[in-house]
Amino acid sequence: MGRSNKFKFAVRHHSAERGCGRRADHGGAAVFLLSVLTMRDSWRAGVSEQERTELVTSGIYQISRNPAFLGFDLVYIGILLMFFNSALLAASAFAIGMLHLQIVKVEEPFLVSAFGTPYREYQRQVNRYLGRSNRQMRFANGQKGA
Repeated sequence: MGRSNKFKFAVRHHSAERGCGRRADHGGAAVFLLSVLTMRDSWRAGVSEQERTELVTSGIYQISRNPAFLGFDLVYIGILLMFFNSALLAASAFAIGMLHLQIVKVEEPFLVSAFGTPYREYQRQVNRYLGRSNRQMRFANGQKGA
């Protein structure tokens, strides 16, 4: 009898993880789709020195400089929670790490060179993945930024 209770608890716990994973996966897909729709004609895959687009700071880009990458991360985390195993953990951690390096080492330097001061201002106002920065407010009040 005690054994069956343990089994039921384990199944319930597993179901809860899968449910959280499903929500993260679906949320990530929605965030990615919203980022593409907001970007419209300025959407591109990778960095192209020849292709000129406008800087998009509206919609979902008001709360995330990189909502597409945030969406990818949520999808990886969701899949990991739904089908957890050590190989998937390693693959997800690697993918999330590589996406982050893509942003930091390739995307953001390109955007700084392409858009200059407007992009620097945008970086001060909006966090890389999620949230608005309070750094601008501190600067306006004469406080030093972190």
